[in-house]
Amino acid sequence: MHDPAPAAPNPVTSRRARVSWAFFDWAQQPYNMLVVGFVFGPYFASEFVGNPVRGQSLLGFAIGLSGLLIVLLSPLVGASIDSRRNPKTWMALLAVPFVLACSVLWWAEPGALALLPVILAAMVAASTSTELSITAANSMLPYVAEPGRIGRLSGWSTGLGYFAGLVSVALALFILPSLLGLDEARGESARIVGPLAALWYLVFVIPLLLFVPKPPPLARLEGAPLSELWATLRGLPRNRMMLTFLLGRMLVGEGTNAAGLFGPVLAKGLFGWTVTETGMFGLILALVAGVSSWVAGVFDDRFGSKRTVLVFTALLALAVVGFAGIEADRVFGLAVAPPVPGDGVAFASTAERAFFACGVLIGIAFGPIGAVLRTWMARLAPPGEEGRWFGLFALSGRASSFFVPTLIGVLTAATGDQRVLVPVVLAFLLAGAAFLLATPGARSATS
Repeated sequence: MHDPAPAAPNPVTSRRARVSWAFFDWAQQPYNMLVVGFVFGPYFASEFVGNPVRGQSLLGFAIGLSGLLIVLLSPLVGASIDSRRNPKTWMALLAVPFVLACSVLWWAEPGALALLPVILAAMVAASTSTELSITAANSMLPYVAEPGRIGRLSGWSTGLGYFAGLVSVALALFILPSLLGLDEARGESARIVGPLAALWYLVFVIPLLLFVPKPPPLARLEGAPLSELWATLRGLPRNRMMLTFLLGRMLVGEGTNAAGLFGPVLAKGLFGWTVTETGMFGLILALVAGVSSWVAGVFDDRFGSKRTVLVFTALLALAVVGFAGIEADRVFGLAVAPPVPGDGVAFASTAERAFFACGVLIGIAFGPIGAVLRTWMARLAPPGEEGRWFGLFALSGRASSFFVPTLIGVLTAATGDQRVLVPVVLAFLLAGAAFLLATPGARSATS
């Protein structure tokens, strides 16, 4: 059954405001693509740290710490947004640590392990500040979107973000190295993505800050942010719909994020992919995810958020199962010729192609899951309470995030096998799907 959209708390905003809001995903996504995902993350593990297993373990610990900070801070930011009606103020303030932290990543030269604590701290600061900014941006969605088209705006914005990732990866891998004379032996082609993500964000977040209107005024005065947040949390156990949804979002979201984060790291360890090969993998996945997110936005408005997100979660679980059967010299138990280092042909071996196919399936599912969960939350949140609920939405997305990457880090260090991430990710996806299946369909905010 179709999920009805909530009553709009504001008249339909201008097209310029909707496009400007959508450009936040364009501004923010290159960080996920370049730094967290396909370029700096694998480089950090294999070249800066110099040991893929230890590097993956440290990366897991850093992302886990960031998740813990987000758990503590995102509900407070969301409550402040509702009480003070100030999402753009928060976004402007959070841009400062994000830009500085991304810029510091340039110092991560191979062998400079004395700077390891600084680089890890920068990764924690960047991940925390960008996630809090997402909370602020998401709280604007219900009053920015046209009534009845919230899924399309969320899906279009997510797709736009992935195409930004596509452009930024191409820029980082194929244009900047030759334009700036970057030395790949010193990791400069990977290190440059930190400053690039910082500059990109500074430029493209400006339209949102200029052209998206402030939230509409409330009919009643809000209390202090902490008291409002406490009232919401205290009532959550009695709100079965929200509680079940947030638990499902937590589990599915963390399984999805872990698949996207550690998939490229796994490929780097299994096949020894270069920065260029990892980046090409990211380019294709970004293209697939962008198109898929646009299509999912239409499905979301037509068939409802619940059905749409469950279908794409099933696709993601299938892809993760595929990873379990791939080794450098075996595919689902069948012996294959291993990759030949330095042969100059990308994805030439059978195992690499099988991994690539599973990666494409992840791309099909990854973008839509995030976009549709966001619209589902926007449909559930009552007008005037978007900030606190999106704060809890971010909390639920990160409540276990300090646990999942840390668990993967510990198990990887204990077993010496990077593929240990597969059962962890799969367990979270299946458990989350069970909670979402039990969640009632979205209601209108006035019901």
